[in-house]
Amino acid sequence: MFLIRRGDIVLFANTASPTPLAKQVIAVPGDEWAVTKSGVLLVNGLQALNSNDETYTLNRARRTVLQVYEQDFGDVMPPDTYFLMGEMPGGTLDSSRIGLISRSDIIGRVLE
Repeated sequence: MFLIRRGDIVLFANTASPTPLAKQVIAVPGDEWAVTKSGVLLVNGLQALNSNDETYTLNRARRTVLQVYEQDFGDVMPPDTYFLMGEMPGGTLDSSRIGLISRSDIIGRVLE
């Protein structure tokens, strides 16, 4: 098994896509996270940024997906669970659309 760290690019399998998806790890187990009323994604109190230093800002529908996890787990990432985001600041087919990702669904890490 390989170590997964915040900032890594990982591949994960999901029924929403016929092929594995590559996404950035935004939050790891134990991290604190929140989405502000204006939709800004925070991790450990700081704005989460994509590789272009753009702040992730989620619309109401994407915030609604994440509210389920906030109700179940509070503001702390549960064990063996990851918050993955794509490059688009408004979200893509990522945790803002399909929820938190289980470690068992992560199949690899992209190496530079």
